[in-house]
Amino acid sequence: MINATNPSDTVVDDRTVWGTGTKVDVYRKTHDGRIIIYELKAGAASPIDLYQLKMYWDGLVLQGDCPDEGILLCENLSAANEEMANQMNKLTPPKGSHDYRFLIEKHEDKNLL
Repeated sequence: MINATNPSDTVVDDRTVWGTGTKVDVYRKTHDGRIIIYELKAGAASPIDLYQLKMYWDGLVLQGDCPDEGILLCENLSAANEEMANQMNKLTPPKGSHDYRFLIEKHEDKNLL
């Protein structure tokens, strides 16, 4: 769906980070060079899912990429998880990185029902 709605972007699933076989669910580089990473969940989001995004972000920075946005895409979300994302956005990112920008979006908001 991301590829279909953004045909000029490069969209890769399972991009490896950390040299451990850890993979970003979706890595997207927009036509203007922005990098957006996605963690995809079939059901409700949990705190560990947000922390996975941070792990992916930090690993990409160590590889020389600089994400602009990390999106947790899930079916359901909670106020507690949204608050966690807001708090994570205030953390100091690794040297050479943009400020963290973690978002939570619902499947229905992206027409993924």
